[in-house]
Amino acid sequence: MPPGFRAFGLDRAADVFARARRLAGTHGAGSLFWAADAESLALAVVLEPEVPLVAARRAIYPGMLALFDALAPAAPPERPVRIGWPAAILVDGGLAGGGRLAWPDDAAEQSVPAWLLFGVALRLAWPEDFEPGQVRGRTALAEEGFDLVPAALVEGFARHLLFHTDAWASRGFAAVARAYARLLEPPGRLDAAGELVQGTSALAARLLSPDWLEAA
Repeated sequence: MPPGFRAFGLDRAADVFARARRLAGTHGAGSLFWAADAESLALAVVLEPEVPLVAARRAIYPGMLALFDALAPAAPPERPVRIGWPAAILVDGGLAGGGRLAWPDDAAEQSVPAWLLFGVALRLAWPEDFEPGQVRGRTALAEEGFDLVPAALVEGFARHLLFHTDAWASRGFAAVARAYARLLEPPGRLDAAGELVQGTSALAARLLSPDWLEAA
């Protein structure tokens, strides 16, 4: 893992986000929890923002850029990876997983939260008794021909997250917003507050109820 990160392997991918959320307050920034099995991969990393929650939620964007950068090299050339706002991973138009963000339940909008948690869930493969293609609009990475090693993807995600958070610190949020907007499907762009200019719903509401997770 790159400097500043500590990896903790867990037993079940389905439990990663909930367990990481319970541990976020005691483990601190850079703690990265993950697990993978034949069908799924999940990770969650603890962040400690320095700005109020209303602005700190923009951390979803460097997180998604890091996920894209770790995932895209494993994709076949004919299977483009895109992002559905704010945090869905689309492979050739099919939903394969996404990112999510959590914060303490008692965090106030105008106060700096004690922690944020950026989480990822990816569908690596369908269950053995499942017929690929029977659920419209959803896919699995194996079905799309991805060649990836879960541990390498997690390490790559951490490296790219460090890169994109450093870019934010040195060049401002606009640099992150531009890089993220280039990956959006359908096309769009972000304003300075991290809201989708073309959107009709607020980022905070979308993060509280991730639509990609409901459809997964």
